[in-house]
Amino acid sequence: MINLFNKKYVLLATVAILIIFGAGFYLFKKESPDPVALYAELLEGKGAGENISAEKRKKLFDKVIEGLEQQSNKSSEDMSLKLQLATAYYSNRYLEKSEKTLKDILAQNPENASLYVSVGNVLQEQGKYQEAVSFYDLAKQKDSHLISAYINLYLVIKNNLNDQARAQKILLEAKVANPGNEELNSL
Repeated sequence: MINLFNKKYVLLATVAILIIFGAGFYLFKKESPDPVALYAELLEGKGAGENISAEKRKKLFDKVIEGLEQQSNKSSEDMSLKLQLATAYYSNRYLEKSEKTLKDILAQNPENASLYVSVGNVLQEQGKYQEAVSFYDLAKQKDSHLISAYINLYLVIKNNLNDQARAQKILLEAKVANPGNEELNSL
């Protein structure tokens, strides 16, 4: 006869109950996936972002954005989260929202040269070339070794503003500030 109060059987029964409860909780929970993890998957083209239509990808990005907005509202000081939100906006072509979010971050981090480049990129994408040039100029003033500021400035001036002389001047300035840089030498 089995003694149901034997420690070994009580322990096994407890573990079985916990496993069943845990599996049920996992299967029936109504929580949406972690937006940051889903966002990373979408950007890397893995998991949920693999082999899906543009429309479905947009819907997934919208879910990610909704989740990031909720998290950002709860944690308004988390700059990393706000930067992810700005990038998600950009990825889903919500350029005005991306611009506003990046400028909000920039207001709190005015010495971050990379943020100026990011704002410039969003402005350039919107066709606001003169404003983009201003932000790229500010980026290179903040960090004279930030190659992306020079390259983006050079490309906007050359390709969008059609000012070849000014573009060449920027390129020369970049090469002087960053001698031996392969990327600059290839332009």
